[in-house]
Amino acid sequence: MSSVSSVTAFAFAALAAASLSLCSVGCGAPADTGEGTSSSDDALASNGAGESYFLVTCDTAKCNAFHVSRPGKPTTVCPGGAQRATCAVAKLDTTGLSAADRAKALVAASSHAPVGLVVRGTLSLTGSGKLSATQSWAAPSGAGPVNCTLSLVAANTCASGRCAALRVQPLNQAASASRVADIIDFGASPGTDNELDAAKADAFTKVGILAAGQLTSGSAGKLFEANQYLLPLGVAQACTTDLSAIATAAKGLYWESESDFAIETFSRPGVPATALTPAKLLTLLGLPATTATEQRDVDAIGQQIEQCDVGGFPAATCTQYRTLKATFESTIKNVKVIRVIPDPTNTSRIDVYVLGASPCGDITGIKSTVIET
Repeated sequence: MSSVSSVTAFAFAALAAASLSLCSVGCGAPADTGEGTSSSDDALASNGAGESYFLVTCDTAKCNAFHVSRPGKPTTVCPGGAQRATCAVAKLDTTGLSAADRAKALVAASSHAPVGLVVRGTLSLTGSGKLSATQSWAAPSGAGPVNCTLSLVAANTCASGRCAALRVQPLNQAASASRVADIIDFGASPGTDNELDAAKADAFTKVGILAAGQLTSGSAGKLFEANQYLLPLGVAQACTTDLSAIATAAKGLYWESESDFAIETFSRPGVPATALTPAKLLTLLGLPATTATEQRDVDAIGQQIEQCDVGGFPAATCTQYRTLKATFESTIKNVKVIRVIPDPTNTSRIDVYVLGASPCGDITGIKSTVIET
């Protein structure tokens, strides 16, 4: 894009007038951990030419004009050269986004949510201004104001040596090799189950998510505790798998072991099942790579039916297991059984994942827990 002067920015809704560079109580600043990272996504910390992150809002559903500000910075250079907390911009150019994302971006910008839309792009300072977006992120349902520094949380890459799984880069600030994490936790975050599942998967991709939270260290490694996040629009899948039939068939059933646990559905929309390995599952679960796993080539649901038949269970229960097996196999293909011991201090508790490819091709299945002493 050619312009006399430009500034890279991310646009945020509703808090456009406020600087997001300071954290409120309960939000810690990213800690320096001293572990190396390499990234080609270093957003500019100044108002020079190039890309940056902007928070974007508009007043009406038609979005005739836009208000933009830079997360992590108190001011933005506006069209005409003045520096303000929020700039009025005549046009949001979304031609750099996919056709589906263009409509989603405008909906998010006009949602009047505390944080609706953030884009990565370039702001032209000539005339009445144009913000050209190359990437976009939108807030999940139920999201409130961002009260901490927003960071890009994405898959990490290292030139050499041990590398943490995630890099945590505050928006519009100079990159730091020490802001990395092994695990991300969404315990305090808003959103539906599907949105949280997407956030868990998207955080470990190159595009990543935008998130506010606290970076800490513990026995399991470096942890980023996200209390708010925005999902990338570009990874949304047109195909969705309805798991309601499997959930209905599993309702009231328990995975038989020394202590019985309920059977739950599990999915990671947008993550291809061809990539499913024990190591990949640990990444999706946010568990350390050193977590103990075991992959088994067994008919896991069939084994449950055998236990039911010989264990004196009511006939109706065994019939329900058979219904679950038939429903599962009609929906999920190329099944793998992966056992995970999430807590190394309690090896008797094992999470069992029976996963395969959904009709959309992504990772889908069921999970439960067994106790084996």
